[in-house]
Amino acid sequence: MKKTVKEEKKATPEMRLVVNKDNTITDRKSGLMIIQDPGLAWEQFQERMTFMESEKAIAELNKNGYAGFKDWRLPTVEEICGIIDRTKYNPCYDTAIFKGKFDDWYWSGDQCAWSKQPDGSYSAAWAVSSDGGSVFSLDKGLHFYVRPVRSCQCQFAPLPVR
Repeated sequence: MKKTVKEEKKATPEMRLVVNKDNTITDRKSGLMIIQDPGLAWEQFQERMTFMESEKAIAELNKNGYAGFKDWRLPTVEEICGIIDRTKYNPCYDTAIFKGKFDDWYWSGDQCAWSKQPDGSYSAAWAVSSDGGSVFSLDKGLHFYVRPVRSCQCQFAPLPVR
């Protein structure tokens, strides 16, 4: 009998990244919820933005309670590097799972200690390239993409340790 309705994948113990119906991905290893295609979450995420603009955009995302949550943020360097697929290049993400723009850098929320200004602000933050996963400290006035994340309690059993 031919099936006409597309079946949704169910989480299995081997699955690390679970694609949810609300344009989010649950990473069972890190405990993160990641926006699958930021441009679908909010049109502004289709464009590159400065660090300050990215913080404002995420604040707007939280104000509107995207996907029912108000605690979205920029990922740490470790978190954004954790979703890189080291077997891929240009982009270094699994494009069957992650959607959106992949032709530039992505901001992390980590500011660079060496760039601390007398007023306590920072002039640089860490960014990760989407082509090969390189990490550099870059001026916060540059324009890069954003992939918001939030910490979550995963409803799945823990992954086996290998």
